[in-house]
Amino acid sequence: MPSCLLCVCISGSVHCDDSDLTQIPPLPKETKHFYARFNKITEVRATDFININLLKQIDLSGNQTGKVNEDAFRSLLQLQDLMLADNNIYALPELPATLKHIDVGNNQLRSSGMHAEAFKNNNIQSMSQDTICNTQDKNKLPYFPQIVCICSHCQ
Repeated sequence: MPSCLLCVCISGSVHCDDSDLTQIPPLPKETKHFYARFNKITEVRATDFININLLKQIDLSGNQTGKVNEDAFRSLLQLQDLMLADNNIYALPELPATLKHIDVGNNQLRSSGMHAEAFKNNNIQSMSQDTICNTQDKNKLPYFPQIVCICSHCQ
């Protein structure tokens, strides 16, 4: 079912917060911002964002997401903000080099679950508190020369 029948679509933004979604709905090609917080989405599939070339922001916080497909974000060459906090994600795929902000706090991430190139050549300038800092093996996560850990309990 098209997302604008399930969600609110306004000027390139699709708002699907708290809509009991179990999967990401088909999005209009002109979508720039996608918000689907507090749903029951369990997986981000490889085809969920295919041909959504203008997408700059995704917020899937507070879902039940456990799996993110290896190719879920690969084609999103304009993606700048990715919020996946408060899910059950245990691994991240390769992320676009255009990403500037990421929040994957309160998930099940460990460096062993990261795609080898997940953060390679990144332009990330900020991370929300506990995005990666809550992992006990945070020193094994490569590719962050420009970011200082920004959580209160980091050493």
